[in-house]
Amino acid sequence: MKVIDRVTLQYMKRNKGRTWVTILGAVISVAMLSAVIVIVCSAQDMLLRHTIESGGQWETRFFGVAADKAAGAGKSEEVASYGISTVGKYASYPGGEATNKPYLYVSGETNFDIFNTQIREGRLPQTDTEMIVSESFSLKNPDACAIGSRITVSFGRRMSEQDGEKFELGTNYSYGGYDETFEVEEQKEYTIVGIFEAPDKEVEAFGAYRAMYGLDEKALPGNGTYEVTVDYNNYKRLGNKIYTISGELGDTLGASDIKYNTGLLGYLGISNDSSFMTMIYMLAAVVGIIILIGSISLIYNAFSISIAERSRTFGMLSSVGATRQQKRHSVFFEAACVGAVAIPLGLAAGIAGMAVTFKIINPVFREWMQNDLGLEVSLSWGGIAVIILFSALVLLISAWIPSRHASRVSALEALRQSREYKITAKSVRTSKLTRLVFGFEGELGLKNLKRNKSHYRTTVFSLTVSVLLFMTAYTFSAYVRKSNDMIQAPLSYDINVSMSDDADSMDRLSEELMGLKGAGSAVAVKKLRGEVELPADMVGSELAAVYAEENGKYNISVQLLAMDDASLRSYMQEQGIAEETLSGDGLNGILINRINFKKGHEFAELDLLNGVKTGDILDFHVTDGLKDLAEDDLKLAAVSGGKTPFGDKYVTDVYSVQVIVSMEALDKICEMLPEPKYFVTENVYYTMGENENLEDEIRTICNKYRDVSSRVNSVAAEQKEVMNGVIIISVFLYGFVALIALVSMANIMNTISTGMQLRRREFAMLQSVGMTPKGFRKMLTMEGLFYGIKGLVYGLPISIFVIWGMHRILVSNVSFSFYVPAGALTGAVAGVFILVGVTMVYGRRKARAGSIVEVLKDENA
Repeated sequence: MKVIDRVTLQYMKRNKGRTWVTILGAVISVAMLSAVIVIVCSAQDMLLRHTIESGGQWETRFFGVAADKAAGAGKSEEVASYGISTVGKYASYPGGEATNKPYLYVSGETNFDIFNTQIREGRLPQTDTEMIVSESFSLKNPDACAIGSRITVSFGRRMSEQDGEKFELGTNYSYGGYDETFEVEEQKEYTIVGIFEAPDKEVEAFGAYRAMYGLDEKALPGNGTYEVTVDYNNYKRLGNKIYTISGELGDTLGASDIKYNTGLLGYLGISNDSSFMTMIYMLAAVVGIIILIGSISLIYNAFSISIAERSRTFGMLSSVGATRQQKRHSVFFEAACVGAVAIPLGLAAGIAGMAVTFKIINPVFREWMQNDLGLEVSLSWGGIAVIILFSALVLLISAWIPSRHASRVSALEALRQSREYKITAKSVRTSKLTRLVFGFEGELGLKNLKRNKSHYRTTVFSLTVSVLLFMTAYTFSAYVRKSNDMIQAPLSYDINVSMSDDADSMDRLSEELMGLKGAGSAVAVKKLRGEVELPADMVGSELAAVYAEENGKYNISVQLLAMDDASLRSYMQEQGIAEETLSGDGLNGILINRINFKKGHEFAELDLLNGVKTGDILDFHVTDGLKDLAEDDLKLAAVSGGKTPFGDKYVTDVYSVQVIVSMEALDKICEMLPEPKYFVTENVYYTMGENENLEDEIRTICNKYRDVSSRVNSVAAEQKEVMNGVIIISVFLYGFVALIALVSMANIMNTISTGMQLRRREFAMLQSVGMTPKGFRKMLTMEGLFYGIKGLVYGLPISIFVIWGMHRILVSNVSFSFYVPAGALTGAVAGVFILVGVTMVYGRRKARAGSIVEVLKDENA
């Protein structure tokens, strides 16, 4: 071992307190990095397990493959396993006509494992005469689903008629939404050999339960096409090559279309949407930079203070011939020693901390997610390597600047401490206003800051970085939540009943539906479509792209919405609109001007109309295309940027403007119409409550009204998936903010408390010349105030600039107005002053401990 290394080790052993503070800072940094990577890996692992459990492990599905080519997928070296399926068909079953799901959706399968088909009872089918049925079908039809029983089903097509022309209802048409008939093409008998559970399979076709029969790959009927589903070898490592490989395999199979398992691939960061992936990589870079800055600032401050403490030691080394390179080597050797201890401890602490956290939150997490999947600590060797290399890089960067300072310390400068205290009359001069406002003690505190610029800059830098870290992390979380709300926000309803045709019967049906018990909430909405004529400069770009301009004006479609009284009052209260806004004899409305708009892979908040304001009057009219049937002046009593309580998460086509009016006002317009049924529709939106049979009861009521065309659409399953995603994102984002907040707190408290400890001789000197405890307290209070103000003066503008840059990254795919969350500003300002104040109080008490004489004699104080 080199002499300089032995000297460094001796110093570290002799100053154990300082050494352990430095190690602790490094441990916190490594633990933070480890925790973030464990969170990411564990969340990814859980989402992958959830996706595979519900839908199987497959990456690509090929459609329209001929029988003689279907088995060709197995010849590819990239394919680990594959399954061949027949195209699903609707089939009626005995007794089904009396239910809301009168059909089975049946397909043949060669490989049930690829879809993770879980057999709850019985076994898998082995021939094309054996069938397994879904668990939900067996629960509704227990007598028909006994293992070994035989069932005869009738294959055919769901047909409906419109304007004298027949058309087929596919899998995306719910049952009951149309007057439909079932045209039988053939009958077949099967033996039920098992009952299965496969959630993704269950929702493949509306109005039907799922059933599957066995299919022999070597004896495929040649009179049709098939679907081939493949699972690739090492699909996690293939990355975006999956799309190239799938394209080539699709050409080999002669596939007419290709579908990718976007859920599975998306959780692995695999996507063929380059702009989306660019945004993801940029956001990952933002998180990495936040962690890097936090880690470097925390460890840098510890090294910087350590070097300040060792200035005399470096001076002594210079006096005995140590070169600059040797002194710089001493600092890097100290960093290596710190890393040798801190990296294993930090890695273990981060993993252990997340293991304990997962154990605590998993019971609640499973209850939220409503499944048995929980968070498990997942960290690959690659992740461990990233942590070690990243931590070593942080230590290297953190020690680099202090090592340069250490290498320049001469023996004379170290003894005189002229680097630490460069004093001239001008450099410590303060204004008379400072003495007038803050008194002598305040002026003395400010002079202390000016006198020791090195410590002052370190402290202000620490505060600035902490403000930047907290505000950036908080805003990052807020922006990601907002983006998720625009892309994946849950709908505000679980069941939507749409009605049209006879107006009087619709009103009675709507009233009866609103009286159903056991729903979480219900909103009744009547809708009337009309038009308004607007000048071109008032029409937003998306609407202008849909309509043709005539003489500098546009005829824009407007949909009037009238809610039931209770829902309208609740909505107006939520939007901060006075209840009397829609009162009066005229047609007063609330314009919903701002919407979430999806175009391709990009999302944006946009205003449909420009320059519109409260009090504007629009000429509303209902036309049959030849003449106006009803008209009235539509006064905009309010302009709202919020969504309706029954709105979609986003719209993909913009073709009308929505205005909320009172039910009385809409009914008056309807009375002017000769045939209201051609212009008026109604909806009832439900959220699920205690009544598990709510959907069945709704369908029973709707079936009683034969003169009303009604359609029941349930999105409860989709809602559950979306809410699960929202919960996961929220848990990890709040955890990330909490982690950064803790690092910021540690950074501030470590820097200020250490600085106070180094100034013990100074404080003892002030007390020895008669400074009272009150004056001493006032001086430190003023110093803390100056520190906090200066940290915020630098930290807030820098943070806002960084936040603006982060916003620019996000709006490449998800567009919304730039803003700084109030919580970020409030938390940063309050946090700085509270932490500085608490640390100053702690430092003051430490400084008062011990004898003044002993402290003055201590060279290391």
